[in-house]
Amino acid sequence: NVARPSNFAFGPRVRPSSVGNLAVADPPAEDREAAAAYVANMTSELATLVRRYHLDTLGYLLDMVRLEAEQTARR
Repeated sequence: NVARPSNFAFGPRVRPSSVGNLAVADPPAEDREAAAAYVANMTSELATLVRRYHLDTLGYLLDMVRLEAEQTARR
């Protein structure tokens, strides 16, 4: 057993580009809108993935994040 800080509830933090076996691009550093567009793309892909395994509530929540990110990207 490894001692973990109290804010370390879900395991070690992983770089976005090394999550599981997914090939994930590094997040954009340009601006707020580019970051929101990146989040919209990622959550769309994740929603598709979780629905494949009938995780409908997660799919719904990811769609809500995607919609908010798309609105932010258009501002």
